[in-house]
Amino acid sequence: MAPLRLKRSKVWLHFTLHKDGNRAFCNHCKLLITSAGGNTSNMHKHLRTQHGINFNECRVFDALRSDSSQASTTTVTLGANTEGNSGELPKHMLLLDVRTRWNSLYLMMERFTEQFPAIQAAAIDPRIRRPMEKERLDRIGNEDLRKAEEFVHLMRKHYTSTLAVSSDKSATCGEILPILQKLEQQYTVQEGDSAFTRSIKENIWKDLSKRYQGTDIQRFLEEATILDPRFKYKVKSDAVCDRIREAAITANTVAARDELPGEGETQREGCEDGEEEEVEEHYALPPPSKKTALEELFEEEDNELQSIRESQPRLSLAQKVDQEIQFYKSLPSIPCRDSAALWWWNKQDTLPLLSGLAENYLCVQASSTPSERVFSTAGDTISPERSRILPEKADMLIFLKKNC
Repeated sequence: MAPLRLKRSKVWLHFTLHKDGNRAFCNHCKLLITSAGGNTSNMHKHLRTQHGINFNECRVFDALRSDSSQASTTTVTLGANTEGNSGELPKHMLLLDVRTRWNSLYLMMERFTEQFPAIQAAAIDPRIRRPMEKERLDRIGNEDLRKAEEFVHLMRKHYTSTLAVSSDKSATCGEILPILQKLEQQYTVQEGDSAFTRSIKENIWKDLSKRYQGTDIQRFLEEATILDPRFKYKVKSDAVCDRIREAAITANTVAARDELPGEGETQREGCEDGEEEEVEEHYALPPPSKKTALEELFEEEDNELQSIRESQPRLSLAQKVDQEIQFYKSLPSIPCRDSAALWWWNKQDTLPLLSGLAENYLCVQASSTPSERVFSTAGDTISPERSRILPEKADMLIFLKKNC
């Protein structure tokens, strides 16, 4: 009788062939299962019904085999984790949850669901370690795996939102309200949600709904959102536009008042006539520049154009602000990848009154994460090995680290 060839199916990681060649012992419950002629149907059914282990076509690593060139592989897997048609898992390390690190729980669960086929295969592969006991394998069932996938799918947008507000570039306070609107849609309970998903949505949104609820903070965020050209249509309220108008008028009125000469420069009433003449002679205006040939040729047209401009009524500051607001509303939004601060910088000539006001809002970051990173960089720069470093040198090193 020819020796029995080692089976290639992954199911044999859970069974040991009996000496008669027609039966196999289950490695978990030691039950003897019929496998006449190498048929593994009964063994698959036993694993599925008794141990909750299902097999799908997905390659993780080669099964026990004698000829690697002829082997085909299958393993336990989560249906949502296969990448394309190849079924090959990415080579990633497992992650652990750290209480002081943002999103570490989500990253741990995402990596677990991604690498679960390899985790389970490694846990039960006798080539790597002794097979795990039945009660330890039963701790993670299909229901637990389903919940893990639901959790990862539900928290993915929350993770992306955290990265957005903690970014070092273009993370202004104008994006907070639009992100909260996105999260509110994500955590709105739907009719087909399971009890597990419903519980997560309710608890997370209950906590998020308490954030940014102060009246002053809410008003500030609304104004910052409208002045952010990426999200200016996310807040539709005439009251916010009215506040923007009043703030622009106030800011430019104060700026104009600051540009006026001081009292010491304007009080010339007590001076004598001779002194005034000396001052006038001292501050005589420079002679007008010589006109170019083109200016001399079209001098009449230029004078006519100048007279038309002078005849038009001058707009007040409030009218100028109203014109800029209407023009700003008529402009289309910009993509989220563009910088709002850079956009306003390019609009200084077109929207001079609003651009200065927008800088006061958009300079406020969405979170304290960038400044905390600067403190971390300072801690790495000023170390015991550099105890004699000068403050000026430390400032230069930190600046170069964060800006180069």
